[in-house]
Amino acid sequence: MRERAQDYAAVGADLGPARAARRRFYGALSGPELSLIAEVKRASPSQGAIAALDPAQLRPAQAALAYESGGAAA
Repeated sequence: MRERAQDYAAVGADLGPARAARRRFYGALSGPELSLIAEVKRASPSQGAIAALDPAQLRPAQAALAYESGGAAA
């Protein structure tokens, strides 16, 4: 838990405009085009560490925004 809190300690509260709360996930994936779900994670339960990355370098909010700008729908 403490490790996760550190991941987000430096993140600002402004992550852009809020989307409508009702059925956001469904709406993101229900368009006519192929939709991509992206996930920020440091390790896989079955494969272990995903990348040799110092945990201090992981920036979940920046990664999520990059995924979104790259076309991730959810």
